[in-house]
Amino acid sequence: MIAELEGVEGDGRRARYVCELVALSPEGEEVRGTGTLEGRIANEAIGSGGFGFDPVFLPEGEERTVAELGDDWKARNSHRARAAQALLRAVAAERV
Repeated sequence: MIAELEGVEGDGRRARYVCELVALSPEGEEVRGTGTLEGRIANEAIGSGGFGFDPVFLPEGEERTVAELGDDWKARNSHRARAAQALLRAVAAERV
């Protein structure tokens, strides 16, 4: 991906992680939680933590890649963490 984006700047490097979690009740009712993490693709891979695109993904507002930010940061801020939080809120709202 880095090679494909060579020479591309600004909005052309914008990217996002998206996670959708679905909980099913015994009756088959769905409750969903969606989480996104906005950012951009770095000019080079940096960091050894994480996997996949983590070494090239710079989250919005951060100076380091997800691979550099580490597991504790990901547990609180990743698209998966945000989807889990949204799913918990949606399940709680269904109980009311």
